[in-house]
Amino acid sequence: MENIRQYNEEQFQMLCLAVADTTSGMCLFQSYDPDDQTEIAERLQKMIQKKSCILDMSRIDAAGYPDEIGKIRDLIKEYKDVSVVILCNLQLCGAAIGDRKYIQNLNHMRDQMFSMKKVWIFGMSPYFAVMLSREARDLYSCIMGHFEFYREDEKHELVFEDTEVSGDIRLSLRKLTELQFCIEHQGVEQTDVKTRLSIVSVWNGIYEYSRKDIVELICRILVKLEEDMENMEFSAADCIKFLEVVAARLHLEQYRSAFHAAEVIRANAERLLPEKSREFGDICRLYGECCLNLGMYDEAEESISEALSCYDAVSPDYFWQKIRTLDILTQIKTMKGFSDEALDISCRLISEVERCYGKKYDGLPVLWNNRGGIYTALGKLSDALQCFQKSNELLKVLNSEKKGSRGNTLKNIGIIYSRMGDCKQAIRYLKDAEAVYNQINPLLRKTKKVQTVYRLLAENYQKASEEELSEKYRRLAEQTIR
Repeated sequence: MENIRQYNEEQFQMLCLAVADTTSGMCLFQSYDPDDQTEIAERLQKMIQKKSCILDMSRIDAAGYPDEIGKIRDLIKEYKDVSVVILCNLQLCGAAIGDRKYIQNLNHMRDQMFSMKKVWIFGMSPYFAVMLSREARDLYSCIMGHFEFYREDEKHELVFEDTEVSGDIRLSLRKLTELQFCIEHQGVEQTDVKTRLSIVSVWNGIYEYSRKDIVELICRILVKLEEDMENMEFSAADCIKFLEVVAARLHLEQYRSAFHAAEVIRANAERLLPEKSREFGDICRLYGECCLNLGMYDEAEESISEALSCYDAVSPDYFWQKIRTLDILTQIKTMKGFSDEALDISCRLISEVERCYGKKYDGLPVLWNNRGGIYTALGKLSDALQCFQKSNELLKVLNSEKKGSRGNTLKNIGIIYSRMGDCKQAIRYLKDAEAVYNQINPLLRKTKKVQTVYRLLAENYQKASEEELSEKYRRLAEQTIR
């Protein structure tokens, strides 16, 4: 991008011209930084030769946020005969009222706002602007000018997002950045629990795409949220909301911390939630997953069985939580030495999922990969290879963006070829796995899996008499320690 200061100035001058050239209409400017939105609004007010007012949501009590036309009229009634109304930091209205709900309300006010014969300038975050385009098409189609502003020290990752990811992931990245700016502006300690939980929830959905600064911020937030958990009086709703903390710790491979948080939540849930509810099932599922990762297999199986009992009581259908829980059960059975039983569960699970959701269900690659893991435990390498290859093909067909899943499946194919003695094919797939893992932030790479890739590359290059490469990967395997 050209010099950001120059770019911002050009955007500002174009915004001024847009306001000057119309007597009635709507414009939109966007910036992640709430302070920058305020500064742009104040500078615009000084520059334009029209009577104007600023309604800055960062300086208005949430109860007064303009979610109906009457509130807008109340906010501007003290400004006599203004022809330009600048509303900035509108993303705060979405945070308080709900993004979709507030935007729909704004959309319903469109005709009444136009009837007031004013120029309306909307300032908001990029995430909120995208949501506006999706949820308020009538209003959005009337906006005659769109202007984007960036901080001078803003990293290029905030400007240029990964074009290979889907629109939904890009939207979540925008939301993540909006929340990051909000929290860094207020400070982690001063930010309310709702906002801290919101950023962890968004991050859990797209953690593989995180930058280092986001991961570090999430770690700081988790510490604060865990302090909150120790000192607060839980409600039934809190038991569900704070599961985001457990999920985040699992993504970070911080299994002891995940287990401790799950223990606190489960203890409160046992007295607050219905015993056979889906919500209690979710808590048991995550608690069991923590136990599995800590090698507590009996406790894991007991908790997973309890989760399945809850899900069965709610519905006989195969919803995603139930699918995930059955898949975890196959892993527990395999680790306990009951691979035949695990294989039987896996076969029935995949059959039911394909019947219910079709053969292109996005969770199938993981299920096929994990069935391959069961065959590996049974020593049936050819069957395992077929499962891993099936997983890999499905990931391609589905154009899956799950980098962790792609890397893991490629690694597993490399492992099987290595055990079969085909070092050439093993190296090929292990190198592909390495390339995928290198796309993930180092703080989020599954360390043990990456270490396995390096170790196997070292072994197979040695078999192929490529000593220099073997030594390179041996050193990398030794260095890959968290």
